[in-house]
This record gives sequence, structure tokens and C-alpha cells, in this order.
Amino acid sequence: MRATRTWKARVASVTGAAALAASGLVGAVGLVADATPAGASGTPISAAVCHLPTGDTNIQSTVSAAISPTPVTAGQAFNVTGLVINTQLVSTATLAAAAGLTLSVTFTGPITASGATPASQTATFTGSITLPSPFPAGSSYPFSLSGSTGVYRANLTGSSTATVSLTAAGGSLTAVVGQQALTGACDGGPPTVIASAPIVQPSAQVSAVVPNAGAMPGGTTIKVVGSNLEGARGVTVGGN
Repeated sequence: MRATRTWKARVASVTGAAALAASGLVGAVGLVADATPAGASGTPISAAVCHLPTGDTNIQSTVSAAISPTPVTAGQAFNVTGLVINTQLVSTATLAAAAGLTLSVTFTGPITASGATPASQTATFTGSITLPSPFPAGSSYPFSLSGSTGVYRANLTGSSTATVSLTAAGGSLTAVVGQQALTGACDGGPPTVIASAPIVQPSAQVSAVVPNAGAMPGGTTIKVVGSNLEGARGVTVGGN
């Protein structure tokens, strides 16, 4: 199952054009959530608040993610693929003065898992663009943050679905414009499921039957050797 979310952010404050031209430094940067773009789909994730030195930054985001392979075999590894935050960067009058500079954003946040281990890992999203020149106030530009996280393993028993969820709580945001970097911790609502897949039991594999012969009337006790036999409810020999 794939959940799609779209993040629309605004860089709220940058030093004046003269200072930018002189030093290439940014005095203040904030990312403020704008309205979700028309046509965006997916389950909204709780809004995040990241506390940059320039003030609190409110972010309302959406994420694309999928579990691969699908379905997941119990006890086997799977990956979270296609992990992307899609963004529309919206210019302000002051941001227009930074046209031509490079904007880099890194967001890290915990991904929690249900029906799989480990129960929590950190996802890292990164993206970088050269701001268009000119970049007049009110104009927008597409911006994506590609994410990555570690490998998970589906529970062998007790779970029918593997899910992964993302939250900004406990995460952090770093924004770099020119040579100036600003970093802050993030808060957010409860984790929201961004991808899920059914867990299927592996097929039973028999490697040996001991002994491999017995009396015709039956009654011989046998031992079945193999793998993935935990869920077996019965054994037939010769169809009986």
C-alpha cells in the first residue's frame, strides 16, 4: 500500500539583497507551511513544528512510500522504497533577493514499525536546489526531498500486516541557504502510517521423513524434518 503526501513550504525570511550580495550569508530562514497543492492525494500527516533559531517553523507535509516486496513473507526482510517528500517552494519578496543561491534542506524523523523489527529507525530526507533567478515573490518551484531508512524484518508469528509510520516528533530540520545553516529540533503529532503490506506465511518445506519406511498396517511413529513447519496442523502419508 502506498501513501502519498505533499509538502508545501515557504522560506519566510532572508537578509536583504545588499547583504546577500556582499556576504552570501542568510540572516534568517524559516519554512512555513502553505496550503496543500491542488490534486495532492494521500493521508495527511500531523503538522510538524521545527524550532529554528529564527523562530518556530510550521510544516504540513505529505510523503510517498511503499513496502517492497509486497506481500512480505513472515520472518523475511523488506525495504521501504520510494520514500520522498514532494515540495513546492513558494517565494516571498525577501526570498527573491536570494535568487541564484543554493538551498539545501535535511529533515530527519523517526519511522516506527508494527509487525516488524526494529520497532523504530531514523529516516533521513535530503534535497538541494539552486533557487531560480529571477524568483519573484508569489512564484513557486518544485522541490523534492529523497528519503532513506534501514531494512526491516517481518515478524515470524503474531502479525498479519507490516506497517511503517512517520512522525516529526523527535526529528530535526536543517536549512542551508548560501553558506548559512540553521538547525532546530522538531515536534509533531502521533505517527501516521505511510506504507503497509500483508504478511504471508512461508510455504512448508519437507527435507526428510524418518524413518522413510514402515509396516503396511501403519502405526509407525515418524519424524518430519524441514523448514517453515511451525503452522502445520497435521501430516498425511500416502494421502492417509
